[in-house]
Amino acid sequence: MQDDVFGIAHDVWEAAKELREARKETDDKGKVKWLEEADLTANKVRLVADVISPRLIVARFFPELQRAVDDAQAKAEDQRSRLQTF
Repeated sequence: MQDDVFGIAHDVWEAAKELREARKETDDKGKVKWLEEADLTANKVRLVADVISPRLIVARFFPELQRAVDDAQAKAEDQRSRLQTF
């Protein structure tokens, strides 16, 4: 937490908006092992926000949109399960 506050104060919020690719390892067979969980994925790239989690931003500023996305995902899952039983 102290490092986060220093980074924000020193870099004037520039550090807070930065995303980086999630750390990963590749074994001898070329299989990727992710060392950390991604906060979001864009263009098949797993990204991590070190200071402010996208989940917190969505929860604070976009709760209606998140509910709409959650409802749409639930409907899609329901349709998928109905299709599989058909």
